[in-house]
Amino acid sequence: MAGPRKTALQRGAVARIRPFYTPRDGWLLAAEAAQRKRNHYDGIALALLAEIGRSKTQTLLYICEGVSRQAALLFSLSGHEAAYHIGWRSADCPYGSHQMLLFAAMEYAVKRAQHFDLGLSEPDSLGLARFKRGTGATLLPLGGT
Repeated sequence: MAGPRKTALQRGAVARIRPFYTPRDGWLLAAEAAQRKRNHYDGIALALLAEIGRSKTQTLLYICEGVSRQAALLFSLSGHEAAYHIGWRSADCPYGSHQMLLFAAMEYAVKRAQHFDLGLSEPDSLGLARFKRGTGATLLPLGGT
C-alpha cells in the first residue's frame, strides 16, 4: 500500500475524517448505489447505513480536491471493533486515493479498536482476498454475519 499512498500524498491529497451524517453526507450513498449498478456488485444495505448515519455513529473518511469529491470510505467504530462498509471513488479519481483512505482508516482505528473488519470476500474474488491478506487480514468464513 505504500506505493499508491505515496503517489496520492505526492500530489497533495489529504484525508479528512468526520462523523457520517446522512442529511449532509447522503451523496455518498447515492454515489455508491450508482457504482454498484455500474460494476454489478452488492453489499451492505445502503438504507441501513442511511438510518445509522442519522445518529452520526459512523465515520466518513474522504478526499476532496478543490470542490470535487474524489474518493470516500465509510466505516464504523463500535467498542473495540472497526468495520469497513463502503468505498467509493469518482471515475477520474487519481491513482492511490482509495488505498490512501484505507490506510488512513486503519491508522485512525488502530488507536480505538482491536480488530478491523474489511468485509466479505467472495470465493471468486481472488484479487480482493489477496489484497486483504496483504494488509495482514485473516480470512474467515461467513464474515460480517
